[in-house]
Amino acid sequence: MHAVDRAGNESAAIGEWNIVSRDTTPPSVPTGLTGQGTTAGNTVRWQASSDHVDHYEVWAALEGQQDQDGPDIVSGTAFTDAQAAQGVAVTYTVDAVDAEGQHSLVSQPATAIRPAPGTAPKPVGLTAQYRGDAVRISWDTASGGMGEMYRIYSRYPDPAAWSQVSTAAPYNGYTDVPLIGSYFYVVSVDDQGRESAPAFTSVS
Repeated sequence: MHAVDRAGNESAAIGEWNIVSRDTTPPSVPTGLTGQGTTAGNTVRWQASSDHVDHYEVWAALEGQQDQDGPDIVSGTAFTDAQAAQGVAVTYTVDAVDAEGQHSLVSQPATAIRPAPGTAPKPVGLTAQYRGDAVRISWDTASGGMGEMYRIYSRYPDPAAWSQVSTAAPYNGYTDVPLIGSYFYVVSVDDQGRESAPAFTSVS
């Protein structure tokens, strides 16, 4: 850049500026939102926005109401609402936010209901230990009436959400799962397919 006097004389260059235009296009709307209720909470999942996204905002509200606590901030594409009340329908929506702080339009809603635990007892004595290329999860099968089977959940692949990773027979008392995370919970399942309250553990 130069300064010019009235006689047309130019000064020496005083510097250059790189002008970067601001991105004013918000992210696309997240799609495919689904909701599933478990005894550990309601889990919602969605398809990633097709644009660069800094994070997502998950909104939860009772029917006919608004989210009173504000959104949960999630970096991945799934979230488990562990605060959801049992037996109450909760409606979830998601929007994407880019690095400029621009919000997408809100997704289509999805509804989930957290069920009450079934009749099968909650597993006790739960532990998780590394075993080479796997994690062995163990519990006490002699702790009361056993369910029809056990289900094992992990915070994988999204650390903000629980996903079922395995099932186990009621008489084993253990199962081996791949190295897919450090946090797990196990439920027993009754003869009507209902899950018990969750028993949580982490790899020691």
